[in-house]
Amino acid sequence: MFIRVPGDRSVCREEGFTLVELLITVVIMGIISLSLGSAFTSFLQNTDTTIRRLYESHDAQISATYFAQDVASVGDRDSSDVLLQSVETSGTAQFPTSCGGAGDPTPIVGFAWDDPTSTTASSLVRVVYLIRTVSSERQLHRLVCLGSSTTPSSDTVLVHNVSITAAPTVTCASPTTCAGTGSAVPQSVTLVLSIKNPATTGAAMTITLTGQRRQT
Repeated sequence: MFIRVPGDRSVCREEGFTLVELLITVVIMGIISLSLGSAFTSFLQNTDTTIRRLYESHDAQISATYFAQDVASVGDRDSSDVLLQSVETSGTAQFPTSCGGAGDPTPIVGFAWDDPTSTTASSLVRVVYLIRTVSSERQLHRLVCLGSSTTPSSDTVLVHNVSITAAPTVTCASPTTCAGTGSAVPQSVTLVLSIKNPATTGAAMTITLTGQRRQT
């Protein structure tokens, strides 16, 4: 008769998994791994899309702030304090908005205003919005030129990944003619453009920039 002494480890259990149990475990682990892998891949894709949309929203907010401030400042005046043409579209030459390099594309829209330097003097400020292609990325740039200089004093990238399929549009209101002078200088200006990261699926995001002229 075999008597087991407490604490004696000389007797080992030989129980284990059967082949059927092992196969079932392998199948179940495969199903779980496949589901987790799909969920993780979907999570990464959704995260990338969300990050890209956040960047697009940031561009929209920044560009809207700059544009509203520029339109609010519009107002280039002559020596008689009469408003000259202060808004230009499609590169028309009614007022000198040339600002930037010789290789730059035609500006989408340009603004001009007088910046007081003293109680009796002021300096002309010209701002143009144009699209440059940098490393295959279409960017909306805001250039600022002071006085008669055509060399920008600042060059700010406002929007990345401007869509190539939808051309930006500029509209003016009160009156609808952007090239007015005097009382016909438009009260508001709106720029509409679309942006879309090439890696993003779905429709492009439309940005509407608008501003109200402060000067009368």
